[in-house]
Amino acid sequence: MKSEATTPGQKAAHRSLAGIVSRNSFWYSIELFFEIVVGFSTSIAMARLIGPTALGYFNLVMWLINMSGVFGNLGVPLAARKFMAEFMGRGQLGLARAVYERAQRIQMMTAGVITVAGLGVVALAVDPDYRLMSMFMMLSLFPNMVLAVPSQANLAREDTRANVWGSLVGQSLYVVFVVASLLTGWDLLGVAIGIFVYRTVEMLVRLLPVKAWMSELPQEPLGEDIARQLRNYSGQGMILMAVHILVWNRSDMIFLKWLTSDTAQISFYAAAFNLTERALTLPRIFSTASGATLMVQYGRDESRLRPMLDVSSRYLLLCSVPVLWGLGALSPSLIPLLYGPLYVPAIPVLSLAAAFGIAAALAPVATATLQSYSKMGTLIGWTCVAAATDIAVNLVLIPRYGAWGAALANGAGQMVGAIGLWWAVGRLCQLRPAWGTLGKIILCGAGEVAVLVPLNGWLPPWQAVTVGAVLGSLVYVVLLRVLRVLGPDDGERLARACGKLPERGKRPALSLIHWLTGAGEKA
Repeated sequence: MKSEATTPGQKAAHRSLAGIVSRNSFWYSIELFFEIVVGFSTSIAMARLIGPTALGYFNLVMWLINMSGVFGNLGVPLAARKFMAEFMGRGQLGLARAVYERAQRIQMMTAGVITVAGLGVVALAVDPDYRLMSMFMMLSLFPNMVLAVPSQANLAREDTRANVWGSLVGQSLYVVFVVASLLTGWDLLGVAIGIFVYRTVEMLVRLLPVKAWMSELPQEPLGEDIARQLRNYSGQGMILMAVHILVWNRSDMIFLKWLTSDTAQISFYAAAFNLTERALTLPRIFSTASGATLMVQYGRDESRLRPMLDVSSRYLLLCSVPVLWGLGALSPSLIPLLYGPLYVPAIPVLSLAAAFGIAAALAPVATATLQSYSKMGTLIGWTCVAAATDIAVNLVLIPRYGAWGAALANGAGQMVGAIGLWWAVGRLCQLRPAWGTLGKIILCGAGEVAVLVPLNGWLPPWQAVTVGAVLGSLVYVVLLRVLRVLGPDDGERLARACGKLPERGKRPALSLIHWLTGAGEKA
């Protein structure tokens, strides 16, 4: 979509928005990179030393507790972010503080009730061999829920950097506990204690600074009308989260436990989706930063959302296709290399999960847009359709195909959800799909896959992965140039994003951008 002519003042405003998104993307990338290194290294070590069967039970318990935390948020953090971002965008800082304080009180009470109830369930229902481990994991629910509102407050303030430090400190402690547990024989119990410690520390490091800057804002009472809107939005958010769990949070592990007697299938499914989530790092960085700015921009100037959505969706697709499809193409080499021969059945699961991962990359920006417009009914409706698709395919395929059937069910549900959400956003914001650009990006990804797949048979696994990462990137970039996927406007936009790079990195980056887009050297 081509932008309309803009005045110098409007161009300056666009540069300002680009700067905010770039800055927040940078800080969020640091947080995610550290989480990836920690999560990836610890999950590989646990998978190799503990084995797929015992780890399958741990993954299931961990998922159940995480989902209890997600559902226990009751939409309060989501509502806090939405209204705080809107009020901060309008300069109504007193109302932003009032929303935060109300949301945090509700969240702490909810966290306490759910944690106590969860401990009771663990004491009565969990296998005695895993009971103590599960109790420590359940205790981690409280700090994990409490930190949600401060984290969303930082996003509403467009300050992603403030969320980074808690993650860095907490995850560092988690690594220490995992290494100590595996070396000393504490195994899963030590890991569970580590989860509780790191989440508690992360909560404190995020919560205290937010309380400090929040206390500097003016005090203003939360009017009954706004309080009612906050309650309604939170209630809708609770429904959305309940349905969201089925589609975007690997609920398929419950169906695997229910519909198959092989617990190892849970580990195969978890291994594939862990790698897929790591591959989604770059799209997630961009979508999180864009989503935060979209919500604030809705309060500042709603008319500028459409060009932001056009650019965001295109760039999300551009950066997710090569990583996800490249991961799927190299799965026959990557799975044995990382997890060992016991995890070979996870190869087709990873290929399928990576192929459908495009939906998970594109959905967050559409979700943030509908939330900004308070179109929760539309959001819930399409998520319900996606959940129904996921459940139906699970029931049909898991009994026969195990983890592969669960991956197909999850992918089908996510794809239906993403298409529906973007269709709703298109109608709301009068966006027209750029089918030509979409087709070109898919062709670039298909060309990359065609080059990478033969490497799995020609080279040993470590060589196939190493060579494939370099070769796949080159093929994709060359095809972008040949098919003219990017234009001069993209060149100017990307060149501005490189403005703060060191001179040594800036020159080659600008040269590559100029070659890809045909944009001028100046930016």
